[in-house]
Formats: sequence, structure tokens, C-alpha cells
Amino acid sequence: MSESPSASCPSCGTVFMGTYCHDCGEKQVHEHDWTWSHFFHHLVHEIVHVDAKIFQTFWLLFRRPGFLTAEYWAGRRVPFLSPLRVYLIGAAVHFVAVHYGLFRTNVIQVGRRESSSNEIMDAVAAIAGIANRAEELHRHFEAVYKFTVYLGPLVLAAAAWMWFRRARPYFIQHLIFATHIYAFWFLVTPLNSVVGRARVLLPFVTAVYLFFATRRLYGGSLWTNIGRAVFLRVALIIAEMAAIGGAIAGALFWAFSNRAH
Repeated sequence: MSESPSASCPSCGTVFMGTYCHDCGEKQVHEHDWTWSHFFHHLVHEIVHVDAKIFQTFWLLFRRPGFLTAEYWAGRRVPFLSPLRVYLIGAAVHFVAVHYGLFRTNVIQVGRRESSSNEIMDAVAAIAGIANRAEELHRHFEAVYKFTVYLGPLVLAAAAWMWFRRARPYFIQHLIFATHIYAFWFLVTPLNSVVGRARVLLPFVTAVYLFFATRRLYGGSLWTNIGRAVFLRVALIIAEMAAIGGAIAGALFWAFSNRAH
């Protein structure tokens, strides 16, 4: 026999007014919930629903820049993955790309010459007098970088807040925007190895994406949105340089703290 419709919610104690608790959302349990038919129906529903939501979310992330942010701001959140999940999935893809060498994190452009961060770390090791431990220094740089790069959305959100704070005064609103932008950037980074020398196009692709995202979110003229896209693309570069700088600083700290050992 099923439980009484007037039973109290097991989570918060509120009396049920229907199938779900109107206070915390807990579902009322019935004997039917323990049958095989209900189990398989629920299993199929969850698999199809989650897969459909993932596909729809990432399809819109690529096809309609700024759309997910606009929907989240408007309160339409149920049909899509949360910004945090989107970001974490993108970050996971980026992490794998970095780990398997599909994204060159260790190249810094200096003038017309590409300088490897390994060369910089070799120089640091020589200055610190631990040239024989340069390999350990490289590992410390990579370990710190893999942490600092994922703080980039905070930098981008700060830049977006500076430009758009009159229209959107809350910093978290811009952080939502930044997580979607970074999710897109993380997901296109593996193309760095696929397209070879054409990787120089990736910054341009990101700038174009920013152009359409800001146009969708804020409107404005062509030149206004070009200016916004350039400003935010520079913010992305600053965030990347900050990540590299933080990694170098971390490696330097390790180098000099171990100088005497």
C-alpha cells in the first residue's frame, strides 16, 4: 500500500501537498518506486534526459555565443547544464589536452622568436645554482601552471565587470559569462595540435566568438562590439600571461628555497 498523500517530507518535515514537497522539493515515496518497471523507466529517463541536456548545452555553446549566459541571467536554467558543469567539462578536456601534448602551454612569444618555458626554467635553475635539478624545476612550473590557468575566469570576469558594470552591476553575473567563454576556449584548445601552424587562427576564432557573445548580451553597433571583443581578448591574454607568470613565480620560489639543498 502506498504511503498517505498527507505524509510528512522525510527531509524537512513539511506536510506533502502533492507528489513533491513544496518546501525542499523532495519526492514522496510510494511502493511503486521499488518496482522493476519504475526502476527501468527512471533509468532510461535519466540517461536520455542527461545526454540530451549535455548535447543541447554544448551545441548552443558553440552555435550561439552568449546564449547560455543570457538564458542563465534570465532565470531559464533547467534545460541546460549549469555554467559550473560546463566549465568543469571544458577544463577536463583542456587538462587532458595539456597532459598529452595537444596544447602547447610552454611556448611564450617574445618578439619574433618563440621561447620555450623550459628554456626559461633552465636559466632560472642556472641562476639558482641548481642546474642539476632543472628537470624538477620544469615539473614545478607545470604543476603550478595547471592550477593557475584555471583561475583565468576571475580575470576575464573582472575585465567584463569593468566594461559592463552599469548594465550588470553584480560580479557573479560576469563570472557566469566568463565560465562560458573559458569553456569554449578550453574545448577548442586541442585544435592547436590538429591544425598545426594554423594555430595562429585560434586567437582570432576566440575574438570572433567574443564579438558575437557580447553583441547577443549587450547589443550595440558593429564597432562597439569589435572594441568589446578586442578588450576581452586582451583580458584573456593577460589571464594566460598571469597563469604563466604565477607558474614561473612558483618555480622560482621552489628554486631559491631549495638552493642550499
